[in-house]
Amino acid sequence: MRRPCLEGLRHFSQVHLCCGAIISIGIVCLAVIRPLPRALSASPGLIASAERENRSVLAAHDLIILGDVANNTNDAIFEGTLRQALRTALDESPWLNILSDVSFASIRKKTGQPPAAALRDEVVRAVCRQTHGVAFVSGSIDRYRTGFVISLKLADCLSGQTLAEEQRMASRKAKIVDVLGGAVRRLREKIGEPHDSVQRFSTPLSQATTSSFAALKAWSLGLKALREKGAVAAVPLLSTAVKLEPGFATATYDLGIAYRNAGEEGRARDLFTAAFALRQRASTRKRSRHCSPVSQLRHGGL
Repeated sequence: MRRPCLEGLRHFSQVHLCCGAIISIGIVCLAVIRPLPRALSASPGLIASAERENRSVLAAHDLIILGDVANNTNDAIFEGTLRQALRTALDESPWLNILSDVSFASIRKKTGQPPAAALRDEVVRAVCRQTHGVAFVSGSIDRYRTGFVISLKLADCLSGQTLAEEQRMASRKAKIVDVLGGAVRRLREKIGEPHDSVQRFSTPLSQATTSSFAALKAWSLGLKALREKGAVAAVPLLSTAVKLEPGFATATYDLGIAYRNAGEEGRARDLFTAAFALRQRASTRKRSRHCSPVSQLRHGGL
């Protein structure tokens, strides 16, 4: 006959071993699971922001400075490329007031910053203070397993405190542009832009620009050259963008601008006509501002 106390001890030992095994498995699982890069922190300011989700972080037309989308991958195609796509997505909003790249470059020059200097947050905040901006937008792209993580934030110019942020996953490179566009739409809502405005002015970003990163990079470099070096330097780069993506309406128009600035009005007129025909491949606001090729030649439009 078994003794009750020994039976209890055996039962306790079995339960103890079982629980210990479960706890060990849990610890191993926690050690294996990798967190998303640059995980969003739950600071008191962000908690307060989340609690007033439906209230505006900014007033309409508060000046916003555009920072960079930092490339934390090893892929050079992302260097300087996503910033121009981000600007296109933000510029579609009639509610937001984004400092132009021309004004941005002018302020950097006045403050003695070289054009090639990295657009770190502290550099952007310096421009912010010079222009009496209220906030700045910056972001990053990181690799995560077989995909990518796109992170965006809106931060206060003076304190640097994050006011709103958004993070999205892209399963593959071909989806990055539209995932960035989706992140911008959600950020616009968090900032306080009315829902109707966000819905109305939300062209898929690959449609407003292109899903070809080679064309997107050539376009970005072409616009940079147009601002910093002039039309002659910009034409080859913008031409490359149009050759790589013949349906790229905005790049076609910008190439027309470069030729117009270079004094070649015949070529400019042809490109403005082509851009006008492709206007459904531009963002909603650019389509609404679009006018005849003759007016584009005189004033610009797309």
